[in-house]
Amino acid sequence: AEGIARLGLQPLSLPSGAGHDGLALAGLCPIGMVFVRCAGGLSHSPAESVAEADVDTAVRLLVDVLRHLRPEALARS
Repeated sequence: AEGIARLGLQPLSLPSGAGHDGLALAGLCPIGMVFVRCAGGLSHSPAESVAEADVDTAVRLLVDVLRHLRPEALARS
């Protein structure tokens, strides 16, 4: 949410059952996911389509998160 706000966009929260994409790492470290809008909401399909502008935003967000990542804030007790 902080990274999205730094990009000048409104952060949104989305409940999702998409944990399967991160379960392989969840036991090792905290995970997060960036969702990119798909035309018609269709994903995980050969017909999936995303707008170039949305991919650009997702990449800029990823770069921002990596630049501001503080590993000590992610430490698990």
